[in-house]
Amino acid sequence: MRKILYLAMTLAITPLITPSTTLAAPTCTVGEIKWFAMNRIPHKSFLQANGDLYAIKVKERDLSALNDVIKNRYGGDGVKTIRVPDLRKYTLIGRGQAPGMNNYVVGKKYGKVSMTLTDKELPKHSHQYSPAQVNVEKKGVKMSGSADIVVALKSTAEGEKTQPTGNGEAFTQLQPSLVLMPTICWNGFMPRRF
Repeated sequence: MRKILYLAMTLAITPLITPSTTLAAPTCTVGEIKWFAMNRIPHKSFLQANGDLYAIKVKERDLSALNDVIKNRYGGDGVKTIRVPDLRKYTLIGRGQAPGMNNYVVGKKYGKVSMTLTDKELPKHSHQYSPAQVNVEKKGVKMSGSADIVVALKSTAEGEKTQPTGNGEAFTQLQPSLVLMPTICWNGFMPRRF
């Protein structure tokens, strides 16, 4: 009798703990960013956070709630269009001001994908000046002693600079990274107002 009761209880509970084959409503907050390790958006309530511009009201979706939360912080006019954040080329940082740091504002972009250093941005340094061929004469007499050559070079190379090197090309600042799918929730729970 106990075995039959146990089997009946197991069969009754199994549907409750078996994973569903259909997607349930998302449990996200409007404006929440979620990262997924797949090549597709897992639910209709998410948009890819790739900087796309959307009409706020269209037949298949009403982005009014998302517009209320993020406004036109990432672009769009905030009346007819809204732009979602573009998380494809930016590292996320927290808002606010840490000691000795800038004040970081939500929605504002900082940094550059690549850059070219100017002379002012290079650290102070020096280069050794050494010409490929030295023909030094002092008062018509060729010098052979190294001390005399150094004195002569100092007097003739005064103010001379080495030839510029490098091509002045931009370089990337990409840190080691792992690619995931960034999304933003547009249809979920509205965040509380504080």
